Amino acid sequence: MGEPSKARCSWKNDSLGRKSLNSFNGLKTAFFMETAIARETACAFLLTALAIYAGKGNFWLAFRVFLLSLVPMVIELINTSLELLIDSHVGTDFNEDVKRTKDMLSASVLLALVISYGAVLALIVPNWK
Repeated sequence: MGEPSKARCSWKNDSLGRKSLNSFNGLKTAFFMETAIARETACAFLLTALAIYAGKGNFWLAFRVFLLSLVPMVIELINTSLELLIDSHVGTDFNEDVKRTKDMLSASVLLALVISYGAVLALIVPNWK
């Protein structure tokens, strides 16, 4: 294996603005392509609104709830990316190893949802008045 050409790796040296644009394009693509991302986005805004209501406008409570509600989206983005990579390189035909891999990826999303939303509830419920 030789050195990768500079043309192939030029994206690594892009400006912060270009890298940010790429990230926002990835979020937009995921939002419209993956319904789980759209649902988790809706949940993030709903939970943040509940935190604002429960905390009577407590900014820091709402901020913590918002950040915690982003965790499942991070794991979902990783899950979706890996599933796309697996499907494009291995194929979509049934394969027991691929099934186990995708099941474990799905389990990581489930755990992120339980942990994150559980922590959100632990923050909101004591502030409910």
